[in-house]
Amino acid sequence: ATIATLELQSPESRRFVPGLCELVARDDVPWITRRQAALTLGRLKGLSPEGVPLLAAYLEPACPETDETRLWAVKGLALYG
Repeated sequence: ATIATLELQSPESRRFVPGLCELVARDDVPWITRRQAALTLGRLKGLSPEGVPLLAAYLEPACPETDETRLWAVKGLALYG
């Protein structure tokens, strides 16, 4: 399965959450992939609660990430609702 083909409302998509979290957390992964994984976590909502603290960590002042990373983290969190 790819990010684009995940069925966001299906409980079976829950099994992809750890991999999505790993993609977001790895700074050696291209930013576009990290962004897409973050947005997908937000779209999965209740199936991916562990994504909330992960994305929120990118908003911390001490986080060395770029403003662009913070923007997709905010967008991912917003998708949670």
